[in-house]
Amino acid sequence: MNWLGLIASAVVLAPGYSKLDFPAPVPGTYDLPVLWAAADADVLTSNDKAVRLHELMGDKAVIMSFIYTSCGDVNGCPLATFVLSQLQEPIRADPTLRDRVRLITISFDPGHDKPAIMAAYGGSFREENFDWRFLTTASSQALTPLLQDYDQFTQLASEESSNVISHVLRVFLIDEQKQIRSIYNTSFLHVDTVLSDLRTILGEGSVDP
Repeated sequence: MNWLGLIASAVVLAPGYSKLDFPAPVPGTYDLPVLWAAADADVLTSNDKAVRLHELMGDKAVIMSFIYTSCGDVNGCPLATFVLSQLQEPIRADPTLRDRVRLITISFDPGHDKPAIMAAYGGSFREENFDWRFLTTASSQALTPLLQDYDQFTQLASEESSNVISHVLRVFLIDEQKQIRSIYNTSFLHVDTVLSDLRTILGEGSVDP
C-alpha cells in the first residue's frame, strides 16, 4: 500500500505489515489453552441495529479487534484493521476456514464512531460479502463494562487532544464455544500466525506420526 511506503522511513512498522522472518507454527503441533470466557455485551451494528455480541459471534471462530476509526498510530488500530483485511483472502480460499470464521471490529469511541461511521470505515476494508462485522456501542456507559470484561485499556490522551485515545492494542482469538484462546499485541499480530492459530483451534491442523 502506498501509505505504508510514505511512513516507513519515519516509523518502525510492526511485524504485521511485512513477511515473517521465520516460519509460522505448524497448525495442530501446539496447544492454545482457554484463557477465559468471551464476555457478552449490547452493541450496535453498522446498520444501527441493537444486538448482543454473542449473537453476532454465533457458532464461528472469531477474530475480534478493538479500534477507533480516527486513530493515528500506525502500529495501533490501523495495524489491527490491516491484518484483519489481509486475513480475508486466505480464509476465503481455504475450505476448512471459509464458513467457520468471522471477523469483528468494535469501536471504543462511541461518541464519534456512530454506526454510519463504522459502515463507511468497514466499506473501505471489507471484501464483498465477506463475514466481517463493524460494531459500536450506544454510549460510553454501554462500552465501559465491555472494555473491562476484555481487559482493554483506553484513556483520553489529554484534555487538549480529546480526539486522541491512549490504548493498548489487543486482538482476540475466540473459539466456537466463545472461549478466548489467544490475545495478540503489536509485536505478535501477523496474518500467518493468526491463520495457524485458527487452523489449530478448529482442529484442521495435523501432526505427522
